[in-house]
This record gives sequence, structure tokens and C-alpha cells, in this order.
Amino acid sequence: MRKVLVYDYCLKVTGHRLPYAALVADSFRNGAYEVVLAIPDLLQDLSESQPYLADDLTVDFFPVNGTKKPISKALDSVNCLGKLIQKHKPDLVCVPTADGLAPLAFFSSKLPWSPLRKSAIDICLMRGNCRPEASWFKRTQSIIVWWLTSNGPWKRIQLIDPRAWFNCSDRERFGLCPDPVPKQKFFGRVEARKSLGLPETGRLIVSVGGQNKRKGSDYLLRSFALADLKEDEYLVFIGRIDATISSLIDELKLNNSEFANRLIVRDEFVSEDEFQQAIVAADIVAAPYRSVDRPSGIVCRSLGWGRPLLLNDRGWLKWINDQFQVGFPGNPSNTVEFASTIRQALDACEQFARSDAADNFVRYNTEENYRLVWRSILEPELQPFSSECFLKN
Repeated sequence: MRKVLVYDYCLKVTGHRLPYAALVADSFRNGAYEVVLAIPDLLQDLSESQPYLADDLTVDFFPVNGTKKPISKALDSVNCLGKLIQKHKPDLVCVPTADGLAPLAFFSSKLPWSPLRKSAIDICLMRGNCRPEASWFKRTQSIIVWWLTSNGPWKRIQLIDPRAWFNCSDRERFGLCPDPVPKQKFFGRVEARKSLGLPETGRLIVSVGGQNKRKGSDYLLRSFALADLKEDEYLVFIGRIDATISSLIDELKLNNSEFANRLIVRDEFVSEDEFQQAIVAADIVAAPYRSVDRPSGIVCRSLGWGRPLLLNDRGWLKWINDQFQVGFPGNPSNTVEFASTIRQALDACEQFARSDAADNFVRYNTEENYRLVWRSILEPELQPFSSECFLKN
């Protein structure tokens, strides 16, 4: 029986990393393979981890050095991967999120004794070599990182980002991977609002997940406070609130009593069900991100579950909106202009409908197709839903 090692150096439950790793492990759990999911021991006793770890799944909780510095974490990740390959001697290694470790693994793999040299390793990256909106320094840095990654010990490299995939000439080695949107469990907007304790009537702009400057939460707050709003229009934050954003909320509430009545904040961990309910409860999902050089799972989920987005008209967000018309773009860094975009979005959101291309994009980005793409590494006869139906190079 062939052995598959699924590896992820995820240090927390929030975000996409543990869910993606669990899905990849699940894709091989059909009795034909011996599967080991390797994740850091920091997650072992967390209740939030348990929904992703099936009772019959073999999990290797490996120790990490606990550093918070990005380069040190990446080096530790490469080292841990090598040790786990030596320990388990797998036929295939899958790394669902290899950003960080991928470029540094180039150097490790050049050592004659490196376990990475002798293993079949498939990786997936959130960020590819496509950053036209970045500064010249970051573009140069990206080119170097991409070269190191491309020349690493990987059998195949998959990209979550379809925009980056366009730039790859070697389609044999580089593949496009679905962003696995979970099946929709909640459909009724009112029912979702009731479950989350939100207003059952009126219009809601919802920002779900961690609230911080990278996600443009400050842009959203300032523009919403300035927008021309009706009595029953609210902004909802659901997720952990960064200290900087919390201070801004207090400041805006102090200076604007009307804004205080229109802002609903739930500063807490969001489960998978609550995450979906938050999007379903929304009239508009907010994505005014500063960081626009990589795909957004929230964008894919909002599109999959039929909710338009309020988004930054730059970078990857601009690209996805130009391709599929996912919502209402604007310039969040201009508070007055974005306040006007908010008003326009609230007026037009009821008429939002997915395009035919967006329907096929949604069909591609499913958990089922994600499993098929990974399993087809060892079973080439499988035929995942193709990206060709919505992406033309």
C-alpha cells in the first residue's frame, strides 16, 4: 500500500491552512493509501482543531521551534519536513500551502544527504509570480523567490491563483488548483441572521474573519462612517479584532453617535458554520483589502454562495472582478470616494446576479474538485472539472 504524507506548518487554526491540509488528507482516505497528516503539536489540544481531524485519521503532531520570525519559521518548516520524510518514508508528499518554505527548500535540496532530493513532493502555492501592482523592489524580490521555488525539489507545483497560472509556460509541471469552497449548508438570509443574532431586516455589509489593516478594515470603517446611509443599513464585523482597529472603532463611536448605532462587532473566533452564515446573512460582503497580490478565499466563497462584494479595484481583486463581475469595486484609500461606492453598492445589491463565466468558476472551486485534483496525482485517470471552461489564455 502506498503511503501519502500530507504536511503543513500551520501554527494556528484560523485561516485556510489546516482546512486545506485536512481536505488533502481526506482525498486519499479511500482505503487504497496509508495517509499521515503531519501538523505542529501546537494544534494538538485545541478544541478548534478537532473538526478537521477525523477519528480514523493518522495524525503526526510534530514539534516546532515556536519562532515568530518569517525566515526562521520557513527554515524550521523545511527542517521539519525533512525529518518527517525520513521518519515516514512516504511514496508521495503533499504540501497544500508551501508559501514560505518553498524558496528556502531550494538550498536544502542541493545537499547530497537531503531527504527532499529523493522524495516525490507536490506543493501548492497561494502566491505565484504575478505582482504587477507591487513596487520594483518587491517585484524583483518576487522574481528571485519564484526562481528559487521553481527550481526546488518539487515534482509538480500547483497554484491557487488563476491570474498567476496564466504566466506559466510549463503546464506539465505547473497546474491550477481549485480554491475549495465548502458546500453551502445555509441558504436563508433571515435564518442566518437569527442564528448570529443580527438584525433580521435591513441591509448588512459584512466583514468576516480577522479585522486588521491588511484587510482594509480601517478603510471600511472610515468610509462607512462617512457614507449616506438609511436607518436600517449596518456594518457587521465578525472575527478577531486587531488592537489598531479596535482603537479606531472607539474613536469613531466617540465622534459619531449615529455610526455607533450602525456598527455591530463580534470580536471572537469564527467557526466554519458561523463563517458561512455570516456571508449568507450579508447583502454585501466587504473585501477592501490593502493586500491585493494573492487570491482571497472570502471572495471565492462569497461568489459561490451568491453574495456580491464591496472590493478594492486593484491587483488580484480587480482581476477577478474584471473576469467575473463579482461586485462593486472602488478605491478604499479615498474615504469620500469609497463612501460613495458603499452607497451605490447598497442601492444595487439586490440586482446582483452571477455571470455564466462565474457559474463555471464556482463549479471549479469546490471541495470535491479540490480532492479530485490532489488524488489525480496518483490516479491520472481521474478527471477533475477543468478550468478551461472559464479561463482562456
